[in-house]
Amino acid sequence: MTFEEQLYTIISQRIRDKRKYLNISQEEIANKLNVSRASISNMETGKHQVSVISIFELCPIFNCEIFDLIPKFDEVYSQLEYSNSKSFNTLEETQKVSIEKIIKDIEL
Repeated sequence: MTFEEQLYTIISQRIRDKRKYLNISQEEIANKLNVSRASISNMETGKHQVSVISIFELCPIFNCEIFDLIPKFDEVYSQLEYSNSKSFNTLEETQKVSIEKIIKDIEL
């Protein structure tokens, strides 16, 4: 997963979590933003990247600041590292050795 993909994943999760916490339906959000309920679903599941405009429009609905929905760089990076380490751990041992060798060669 790339940094950008991880960023949008976190934003999508935060939107879904905030909506559920406030007990607001996807339909209600859709009506306020003049979009379909499917658009809100796609926004929350990460099927579509959330636009900056949509994030700004969601803030008054959720009564929150934009930075409640957009994570800090460190958070995205640490989750990305964790995700990548989990992926690395699922590789076969020969694949891990090959990757480690490539990294060592690059560092030289």
